[in-house]
Amino acid sequence: MLVRLIDMKQTVILLLCFLGFLPVQAFGQPEDYEWRSPSENASGSMPCGGGDIGMNVWVEKGDIMFYVSRSGCFDENNTLLKQGRFRISLSPGLDMQHFRQILHLNEGYVEIADGHTSIQLWADVSKPVVHVDVNSPEVGQVVAATYENWRTRDIELTKRERFQTSYKFAAPKGLKTRADSIVATDQGVTFMHLNGTKTIFDATVSQQRMDAVKDRLYNPLRNLVFGGRMSGQGLVFMGKADGRYASSDYEGWMYVSQQPQKQFRLNVTLARLQGTVADWEAQLAVTEKSIRHDADCQASRQWWRDFWKRSYIVSGGKRIAQRDMVVRNYQLFRYMLGCNSRGQWPTKFNGGLFTFDPEYVNPAEEYRLSPDFRNWGGGVHTAQNQRLVYWPMLKNGDIDLLKPQLDFYLNIYRNAEERSRLYWGHEGACLTEQVENYGLPCYPEYGTRRPESFDPGMERNAWLEYEWDTCLEFCMMALEAHRYSRWDITEYIPMIQSCLRFFDEHYQYLANRRGAKRLDGNGHLVLYPGSGGETFKGAYNSTSTIAALRTVSQALMDYAREQGDTVLTSRLSSFITRIPSITVRDGMLQPALHYERVQNVETTQLYPVFPWRMYGVGRPDLKIARNTYRNDTLALKFRSHVGWKQDAIWAACLGLTDEAERLITLKMANGPHRFPAFWGPGYDWTPDHNWGGSGMIAMQEMLMQEVGDKIYLFPAWPRQWDVRIRLHASRNTVVEAELCGGKVVNLRVTPAQRKKDIVYSR
Repeated sequence: MLVRLIDMKQTVILLLCFLGFLPVQAFGQPEDYEWRSPSENASGSMPCGGGDIGMNVWVEKGDIMFYVSRSGCFDENNTLLKQGRFRISLSPGLDMQHFRQILHLNEGYVEIADGHTSIQLWADVSKPVVHVDVNSPEVGQVVAATYENWRTRDIELTKRERFQTSYKFAAPKGLKTRADSIVATDQGVTFMHLNGTKTIFDATVSQQRMDAVKDRLYNPLRNLVFGGRMSGQGLVFMGKADGRYASSDYEGWMYVSQQPQKQFRLNVTLARLQGTVADWEAQLAVTEKSIRHDADCQASRQWWRDFWKRSYIVSGGKRIAQRDMVVRNYQLFRYMLGCNSRGQWPTKFNGGLFTFDPEYVNPAEEYRLSPDFRNWGGGVHTAQNQRLVYWPMLKNGDIDLLKPQLDFYLNIYRNAEERSRLYWGHEGACLTEQVENYGLPCYPEYGTRRPESFDPGMERNAWLEYEWDTCLEFCMMALEAHRYSRWDITEYIPMIQSCLRFFDEHYQYLANRRGAKRLDGNGHLVLYPGSGGETFKGAYNSTSTIAALRTVSQALMDYAREQGDTVLTSRLSSFITRIPSITVRDGMLQPALHYERVQNVETTQLYPVFPWRMYGVGRPDLKIARNTYRNDTLALKFRSHVGWKQDAIWAACLGLTDEAERLITLKMANGPHRFPAFWGPGYDWTPDHNWGGSGMIAMQEMLMQEVGDKIYLFPAWPRQWDVRIRLHASRNTVVEAELCGGKVVNLRVTPAQRKKDIVYSR
């Protein structure tokens, strides 16, 4: 009788799990996200995009409005410029009593509807085209489409506005954003920005005394032309209008349909290249001719359907407000990342493709700032922030989304090698923490007030000096991408070798300048002066650097053995013997053997937990890492969920379930704006993508961790939070499982032979 009761109880649990997860089991797709009222302004916008295009879409005072951004559109000052703002007005208009604005996540588009009229906005995943489809089969609508631009003249940037450029606080007096070229004809309005031959690249090269090698340097800004054309069948140009939105004056070019339309299509076709205006116009024309609306729409929606099938995290069972919120916001943010799946340039941590008017981000700021503004620049990349945007893509199975970020380093590392040769006479890529999209240190952080005798290869900056190890995380991402999916990373291997080689050669070079020996008494590199992030400065044998060098070197050596490369294997084996050990003192990980001062608020003594995974669940010396997390005075002082803070990740990696639950509930809570995943500004800008990225990583680690051949399921996920997952692990492994009532049910592992590697010990 007892056995039968137990069996019945298990059957009931399984039935409840099945019912709770039924919609996801049937479709494997995320739920739509919906609003039932218009928005007040751009801060109430909803993201929409695809390929490398991002739109902020909202309805304000009856008008459908949207910004368009595209990755890689850097101006002469390295600001990431928007393409413009678009306004769609309908007559007789929408019935606001039946208003709906829906983000159809599973197919990647936004719909605005009232029961009689439907407007669908979507971006083609395979070509740079924005589509606006108006369908009003009952009443028909007169459509007015206006292109609005706030860069119709050269604009001298205010002190605060300069932070949208790579000059930031060191901008030359009178710095301007150059005007766009805008031409309206009966066929549509064409808008374009041309950088010309002289940009901030040239100023940076001269500042950093690299003119002798300038002709060999990669320069993505010279003669960069970008923009597009708005067009629609049956539109007539009605003229220009001036206006003001938020804090920016603009000019608008209005087109109106000649008669009410039951079906209307508007295209915004984009182009971007380095070359002449004629080249750009030719590319734009080719793209326009390639548009096949119905086929393109079907292909783009299929891409999104397939995207969501790669992986998912879905709530199950009874409603639990905190769990349901963090799971939903995870999916919403993953959609935002998916909008730059085909970009040549990575998603920026400080807003991505979805920034909006800055006065709605922080009203206390000094304003006359345009919609182009984002704090910490557009073309400069801060590595410790960028990495958090891209680590989640491995377990999501979004390996292809890694390519723009890895290619960023692939394109610039040779410029960083030129730095090492020119300044110090040795090899290896010297990639700094704040690195420009052409591989040199950021202009203001390099320092504009430098003593004549100061090392020209060094940044004169209290936060960034000697911080060179962050490039190694992107090297590790490439190696992990291969380990996860067998992705061919041949093209990245020279870059990874170069990044490691810099540390070996540069620290021997520095030691030889100080004295007769290149290594310490134990045959190890002396990693001094070094840095633990931006925080532990003047570090001697920084823990974060040692962990990075050890982990990347071992991973690269494993790869070399797999490829049968005995020369590289031997070289790495020798290098690993020269890497010093991490300092453990009083039962805790230390930031370094010694450091001179604390400059910021990063807990780099826990970097051996994440990103370097030397300590954690199922790994040796877990007690040491947990003791560090719980008792290190600076770790406790710096603890937070805001922005790029990683405490939730460390708690998850260490199996501290209650702490992970507390922190992830704070981190993945709804942001301050109408769209829940528009977090920030945190330490950076809104929407804060390294806020969302660090939250995604923490949730993944709470749900699944991999140690050697073992896959630990739900190592830090609250038992009462029923959930269904599909996540990726190494060796092309996919794990599908449900946690229901504290029990793992419906476990499926592909390939099946890896099921034996699953560990669940609650």
